[in-house]
Amino acid sequence: MLYPAVRTLRFPLIGLFVGLVLMTAPVMARADAYEEVNQKLHAGRYAEAQTQAERYLQGKPRDPQMRYLLGLVQRASDKPDAALETFLRLTTEYPELPEPHNALASLYASRGDYEQARLSLERAIRARPDYATALENLGDLQLHLAQQAYCQALKGKARNEKLRARVQALGMTCP
Repeated sequence: MLYPAVRTLRFPLIGLFVGLVLMTAPVMARADAYEEVNQKLHAGRYAEAQTQAERYLQGKPRDPQMRYLLGLVQRASDKPDAALETFLRLTTEYPELPEPHNALASLYASRGDYEQARLSLERAIRARPDYATALENLGDLQLHLAQQAYCQALKGKARNEKLRARVQALGMTCP
């Protein structure tokens, strides 16, 4: 009598297992698509990564994670204007995601637009206050701006030893 009960339980468990596998298959395929684009990006195969990301986005054009990866590919493949547009759209449509704000800040900083970079980093931190990458980038940006200000001040007062000592203590050099 114990055997029929075990046999009855076995089928629902197998059905449950098969159901779980079938339910997670699209998620696993989607995760694989992200991983493949990411691997191609890190391998420097930018054209392949971009093609794959764009193909994926044809079916899911609003997918923020793949759009973010596409922006990273665009930035890495020296298409900063396209990357800027991608990240701007992401930050507009998904302001709660910190990563696109951080990536946007990087693009602004590379163009010398430090004010926009700072604002983007502050938005990233507002979205996620513990986002270490954005916090670190904000600190780096502030150090860079401090270095510019100190060096400019030294040009006007080249003999200011107190200021020169401060610059050296911070590990900065002025051209």
